[in-house]
Amino acid sequence: AATSGQESMAKLSDTDICKALGLLHHDGSLGLGAILLFGRDAALDRWVPTAEFLFQDLREGGLHANLRLRGPLLRIAEEIAALLDLRNTTTELTAGIHRVDIDLMPERTRREAVANALVHRDYAELGPTTIRLTDTQFVVSNPGGFPPGITVENMLEQSRPRSPILADAFRRVGLVERKGKGINEMFEAQLRAGREVPDYTASNPELVSVAVPLGSVDLDLVRFLLTFEDSRQRPLALDELRLVHELKAAGSATNGELAEALALPSGAVRTTSTRLVEMGVIEARGSGRNRRFHLTARFY
Repeated sequence: AATSGQESMAKLSDTDICKALGLLHHDGSLGLGAILLFGRDAALDRWVPTAEFLFQDLREGGLHANLRLRGPLLRIAEEIAALLDLRNTTTELTAGIHRVDIDLMPERTRREAVANALVHRDYAELGPTTIRLTDTQFVVSNPGGFPPGITVENMLEQSRPRSPILADAFRRVGLVERKGKGINEMFEAQLRAGREVPDYTASNPELVSVAVPLGSVDLDLVRFLLTFEDSRQRPLALDELRLVHELKAAGSATNGELAEALALPSGAVRTTSTRLVEMGVIEARGSGRNRRFHLTARFY
């Protein structure tokens, strides 16, 4: 009922809600999706005993927690969101007339990381979904590999939910990005907060794991991006943000070096770097393959 465009569904009967979400078989019996989304504890224990979730806060001086959670996915998503909200902190930044709060864990990042884990995990695999906070990382891991066709290399370009029914339900209640690009949203949120992007390199065929860095914020870069986007009235796209952050970290780089560092096609990098030069975000020196890019003098 709280989600725009879904108010009418909230007024339906339980049976009609299940029909609208595709949770009933042709003979009227309930599918496992209904148990996962709305099932009582006894039903979950009987039909989906693998639906188990572990929340850990292992930080020194933090709100220590080691909680084992059981319940329907929509309720679990709310419980984990509340636990993370309680542990989120903010840094205040002033850029011109703007005053911005930079979250320790950006709201989009924590929402999408948890929702992706709940929606895309393989519930045939044993072991809990784990949400862990350490002094340096926010880590979400799942038993089982990526959905078929998804890899660490192509996950920013491809979107293929393991269960379209679960993904649709989470979209309807506003828990995941409606365009199916939740991972892109996480990357963009981290970059706009002046932090490193989520790291999926610990994933393998038996495990999907994302580690979100909780290190220091690059406040100078955040201030520069806010000021630029405000003056141009145009937000930078994800690939543009990635390239700017890479140049800030490296100092300068060629198109070839950027393509290798960002794992992007060289043609896409050339197009993006040319556009950023024209916009005045970065500058170029030299020509041909030796042409090097760096942030504009206005940043420094």
